[in-house]
Amino acid sequence: MLDHPGDDFSYDIFSQAGMAIRELFPGARLIAAGMSLGAYMLTTYINEVDPIAQVYDGFLPHCRIGIAPALVPSRRPATAGLDGTPVPFHADPRVPVLALVRRPM
Repeated sequence: MLDHPGDDFSYDIFSQAGMAIRELFPGARLIAAGMSLGAYMLTTYINEVDPIAQVYDGFLPHCRIGIAPALVPSRRPATAGLDGTPVPFHADPRVPVLALVRRPM
């Protein structure tokens, strides 16, 4: 049973889960995916945690909302542009990032 200590630990839990899967399936490619709230959290993971953790071989965030949570609670979260575009990813991500965006009709 997992005793989840809260969202502040979610990035470390996500990294550890990926490392555990990598141990079970050596040589497999790990693609991290998240939709909506998952993509919201994944945005910060890609920009802030992945450059250090380097666990996943690619990312697939889908239907992101405009903001991304701050990694450091005292820092304000990044917000979307005035046109409603989501928070951008770093210009030079370590691995491929395929972001799917749902546009309003």
